[in-house]
Amino acid sequence: MMRRHIAAPLLFAAGIALSPALLAAPDPEVAALLDRAEFWQARSRDDRAREEIDKALRLRPDQPEALLALGRLQLRANQEREAAATLQRLRNAHPQHVGVAHLGALLRIRGADRDRLRQARQLARAGRNDEAPAAFSALFPEGAPDDDLALEIAQVQGWTRNGWEPARATLAELARRHASLAWREICTNGLVLSSRNAFSVSAPTGLRVLTWLASATW
Repeated sequence: MMRRHIAAPLLFAAGIALSPALLAAPDPEVAALLDRAEFWQARSRDDRAREEIDKALRLRPDQPEALLALGRLQLRANQEREAAATLQRLRNAHPQHVGVAHLGALLRIRGADRDRLRQARQLARAGRNDEAPAAFSALFPEGAPDDDLALEIAQVQGWTRNGWEPARATLAELARRHASLAWREICTNGLVLSSRNAFSVSAPTGLRVLTWLASATW
C-alpha cells in the first residue's frame, strides 16, 4: 500500500519507530490528489494512482510526499532504476526529509540489504522474539518505510515482552487509516494473535487486551 505515515508517538518498544509524519504537509489540492492516488492503489489500480500522482507533481514538481508516493509506486512495478532516480530527485529537493531514508530503505531491501531482511524474517518465524525486533530496528533505523512493513513488524513486536501495547497502537492505527476490509481483517488478526503474548505475560494485561478488542471501533 502507498499510505502516508503513522504519527510519530507510536514507537516500538525495542526502539523501532513507526514512520513519523512527513515534514511538510502538502497543500489541500495536492493532498486531495494523493488521497485519490491511495484510493486507486487500494483497489489495485496503480495506473489510475500514477495519474493522480503525476497531476500532483505537475502542480508541485518537488512536493516530497508526491515524490515518495511516486517512488513507492515505481518499486511496486519493479521499476528500480526509475525509483532510484526519484529518490535522487527527492534528496536534491529535500535532503533532510524522512522520505529520503524511507525510499532509500525500500531500495536497499531489494539489493544490498535483501539478506538482512530475510534474516530478520527468519528470526521472527523461528520465534526468537527478542532478536527479531532488534534486527528490524537495525535494518530500519528511521522507522518502517511503508505501512506493509509497519504491519509486519508490529505483528512481530506483539510477541515480545512489553511489546503488545505498542503493537496494538500500530495495528489499530493502520486499521483505522486503511479503508480496505482486507487490511482491517489482517490488522484484527494480528491483534488477536499478538494478544496471546499479553496473556502469557500477565492475566491483568490479558484482560485489558480482551476489553480493548471488545470495544475497538474502526
